[in-house]
Amino acid sequence: MDNQLGTRSICMTPGSFDSWELKENIPIFMLLNKGEGTGIALNETGIMYPAKSVAGIRFKAPSCEDRCEICLKKDCGNRKADFDKRMYEDTLC
Repeated sequence: MDNQLGTRSICMTPGSFDSWELKENIPIFMLLNKGEGTGIALNETGIMYPAKSVAGIRFKAPSCEDRCEICLKKDCGNRKADFDKRMYEDTLC
């Protein structure tokens, strides 16, 4: 996600890494009152419905100086590398 200041956040979700299996959606879902009132359902394997539903951890992305390849500031005077659309898209949920 991006905001007006150009800062970004990155998310990690169950199933996005070999070491964090999709079934780990289950304890997250339980913490959130089983999705009550959200319209989101979870099956026994950890798949959420509707299909575009996501659970996970969102955290602030590294500063722009650290990750020029994913920085959206086109007019940045400190840019050290070209924007890489594929790398940027890989950081999104």
